Amino acid sequence: LGAAACGAELANFQLQETEPDTWPLVVARQEVDGVVMSLGNEFAQYPQYPAPVPAVFIFSGPEGADVVTVEDFDAGRKLGAYLAALGHRRVAYIGFMSNMSIKRLYGLRAGMHSAGGSVPDECAFIVHQGGPGEFCGFTDRLLEAARPGEPGLNGVTALMVYNDLFAAVVIRRLRERGVRVPEDISVVGFDNVRPAGYDGPALTTIAMPLEELGAEAARLLYWRKAHPDAPPRKLVLATSFV
Repeated sequence: LGAAACGAELANFQLQETEPDTWPLVVARQEVDGVVMSLGNEFAQYPQYPAPVPAVFIFSGPEGADVVTVEDFDAGRKLGAYLAALGHRRVAYIGFMSNMSIKRLYGLRAGMHSAGGSVPDECAFIVHQGGPGEFCGFTDRLLEAARPGEPGLNGVTALMVYNDLFAAVVIRRLRERGVRVPEDISVVGFDNVRPAGYDGPALTTIAMPLEELGAEAARLLYWRKAHPDAPPRKLVLATSFV
């Protein structure tokens, strides 16, 4: 949408897995006006040398880059306040070791704290790298720490997961272990992107304005072309509670 509004055509490319530090040839040869790149976090692989054309990053970018992202802390706070309003007082979190993830965790804690709840350190599980297996492992650790006679797992009655994809992984693991969602424990996600093949309960989550992120990135790209010497800009878009 943003590219069309700027009168531009959009060409989609993926970095080669064997050469993630190399820009596509159309970029290297300056055959495009600019580049919009989506990075899930600051640890994602991308070419380390500057693009030879203007570049805008979505979610996360290198120092000094133009970035369009979302307000992770406020979104986490919304989820925390919602869970606290439902009566949850001890909540767990499973996420990655990244700036976006930690902001979501801190926001969750702030929302819980406003109503007397908490996300204890021992219930904040941080994956330094990896995929579904690591999230299942943390879920198992939460189950193994269950306290007999207390509600939930280890006194935990709700669990926030980094995104909806991994929330589905966690829910599947809980079901395999005989734990019902949401009857035994509530699970909330983040991003409002329903995973393929997911057949679990509807998720309470945070909807990210994906189309707006792309559109604003394209607009910022053409603004940068017109203002090449302006300081770096960071545009933060609001999310919505679902």
